[in-house]
Amino acid sequence: MSGGGEGEEETTLEFTPTWVVAAVCTVIVALSLAAERLLHYGGKFLKRKDQKPLYEALQKIKEGRVDASGFYFSASD
Repeated sequence: MSGGGEGEEETTLEFTPTWVVAAVCTVIVALSLAAERLLHYGGKFLKRKDQKPLYEALQKIKEGRVDASGFYFSASD
């Protein structure tokens, strides 16, 4: 009963149903798109409220750059 492993089968990705893999990928893509839209509308809000420094910081985040912490990430690299 405890950790014997008798009768228990390990499920690998090879034997995972296709619809499960597709559902997980769909959720990941949906969350990514939702986050992108949230950043987009946040930027529009900051522009409308005349918050230029915060808007520029948001743009750096969207571009993948974090200069203040010493790291530099770029989509072109």
